[in-house]
Order: sequence, then structure tokens, then C-alpha cells
Amino acid sequence: MKILLLDAFHGGSHRAWSTGWKRWADAGNEIEMELWTLPDRNWKWRMHGAAAVFAQRTRETGAQPPDWIVATDLMDVAQFRGLLPAPWRKIPIATYFHENQLTYPWSESDPDLDTERRTAYGYINWSAACASDCVLFNSQHHRASFLGAVPALFGLLPKPHPQWEVEAILSRSAVLPVGIDLESLDEHRTGDWAEDHGIPTFLWNHRWEWDKGPDRFFAALEALDAQGLEFRCVVLGAQFRRVPAVFELARNRWPGRWLQWGGTEDRGTYAQWLCRSDLLVHAPRQENFGISALEGMYCGVVPWLAPGTAGTEIAPGFPTWEAPEDCAALFQYWLALDPGERRNQRLRAHALASAYGWDQVGPKYLEVLHSTF
Repeated sequence: MKILLLDAFHGGSHRAWSTGWKRWADAGNEIEMELWTLPDRNWKWRMHGAAAVFAQRTRETGAQPPDWIVATDLMDVAQFRGLLPAPWRKIPIATYFHENQLTYPWSESDPDLDTERRTAYGYINWSAACASDCVLFNSQHHRASFLGAVPALFGLLPKPHPQWEVEAILSRSAVLPVGIDLESLDEHRTGDWAEDHGIPTFLWNHRWEWDKGPDRFFAALEALDAQGLEFRCVVLGAQFRRVPAVFELARNRWPGRWLQWGGTEDRGTYAQWLCRSDLLVHAPRQENFGISALEGMYCGVVPWLAPGTAGTEIAPGFPTWEAPEDCAALFQYWLALDPGERRNQRLRAHALASAYGWDQVGPKYLEVLHSTF
């Protein structure tokens, strides 16, 4: 099977997904894959302009049409299909939804927050799903939230409305989780769990952005501190030009708590810090999958994730929390557990995350594409 994979925003989780899938395909798994990418900046323009850039490239390269084209949600697939040269227009297209702009929370600093432009990006996602032969979501939670938000989107738009086609999209959709590069973690992962080394350690390994809920994470630490509980923290994750002020406030308030402050590009160093952590406390404003949470779990970090996101889907059976006081109560309960039970929780977290390696996920992608046509 020949696949042309289009990654219009090649960075972060999108890059991890597209390069991971290609690496799995190149290892001799029935797929001949070509990956075309655009830089991970100017996301709004990517949604408008990536389609024309990629369509023009199909004309310029003179390449033979593949068996499948797979695009991502940060691209206008309907526009792309219309701009393709005639021999390409009948090629089946799958769109992979990492996130969607119908349900993604808008930052309070975004200049389009209170304008009609914000509905344009949700509409592009809806039309992309309508124009795709196969619509792929990274979790059940994501598929349900996307389809459930379509009526509300059209409620904001002038009439007449097109048919919503929710059932049609559902009928040609599938859930395919993101595959994770677990092999690189294995090179540095040990079974020598962190609780054998003294004071319990909390982990933050997510993007330093508003939607990931850093204010909620630090509020949970505040609740622990207020009760005089002993703990340390490892703070990792990608940083961007604008960093929420809560990070610097927390760093200055508790200077003695941080075993590590700041992300690392080195996969080995990253894995070592994960292995030194005990608990992953995460309550994002939106989360459709959770690569960073699963990476922590694979290294034996016990997850406490928020309800109402994909967290409960990837970590079934582990506690959830909503208020900072919930975390304080969970922490006191965890401190009272005997070492054997803590170790069992770590082993269970590791086992759940192990199901998301590309060796497990890759064949499912192949199966879905084979079965669609």
C-alpha cells in the first residue's frame, strides 16, 4: 500500500505521530510511505493555505498517485481535494484528527476570540470530515465531542445551513490512537522506582501552554503545601515564546521543590526524569489523547487525570480529580499505601501504556485503511 502522509503542522504531537508512523512503515510493514510536511507555526494560515501548497506539490513533483492520502485536521481537506490534478481526485483521503477547532478552548489572548472568525476553523474541520473517505480520531472521547459539537457550530452560523451529516461522518469514522515511541524510553527506563529514593515527586511533562491547565497543576501543589505535605517536582515539557505567568510565579514561590525545571530535547535525559517521578497530576482544559501522560505511565508514573477528557480512556481505574483539595486527599491516601501496592500501581500504569507502542498500534492503522476500500 502506498500512502502520502501530509503533516501541515509538523511539530509536537503531530510530528511525533507522523514520523513515528513513517518509521514503523519503513521497517517493512506493508506500507510505502512518503511524508510531506510544513513548519509548526501560524496554525490559522496552515488551515487556510496548506491545502494549496500540497496540491501544487502534487503537480510539480510528477509523482504517481498513491493508494491513500492521509492528512491532518490542521488543513482544509475539502479545498485540497478540489485543487488536486484530475488523476488524483479519486484517490481516497483519510483525515486524522489530533484535535478540532469546534471544541478546542480559545486562549483569552487570541485576537479572534470575540470575532466571527473563530467559527471559520471549526467549519473547516467539519467540511474536511465531510470531504474525507475515512475520518480518524485519536480517541473515543474525541470522536464523541467532535460530533456532538457540530449542531452548536451551525447554531452560530447564518442560515441556510448545509445538512450536518453527523451520522454520515460517524459511519466512515474510526478510532486509532497515536502510536508512541516506547523503544527510546526503554533504553533508559529502569525498574528502580522513584519511591525507593525518598520524598515523593510530582511530574509535569506537558506543553507550557494555557490549554494544558498549568494553573490547575500548581493549584494542586498549593493544596498539598497548605497541609504541610512533603513533595518534590520535576517540571518538563516544551516551552514557547509566550509562557503562562503561573510558571514563573510557582518557580519563585517554592524554589526548593524543583528537582528539574525546564524541558530537554534529549530523549534519554527526559526518560530518566520520568523514571525519577512518582505521580502525574494533570487537569487540562482539553485533552483528546495524552502522549505525555502515557510516556510517564510507561516509565512507572502513577496518573491522576481529570474527568471529561481522554485521560480516563487511557488510564481506566486510576483516580480522577477536579479540585485541588481532591489531590491533597489522594496524596494522603497514596502515602498510606504499603510499598507493594504502590509498586503494583506503577506496574499497572506501565502495562496500560505498553499497548500504545507503534508495534501494537501500527497494524490497526493498516487494518482500517485496508477495510475501507
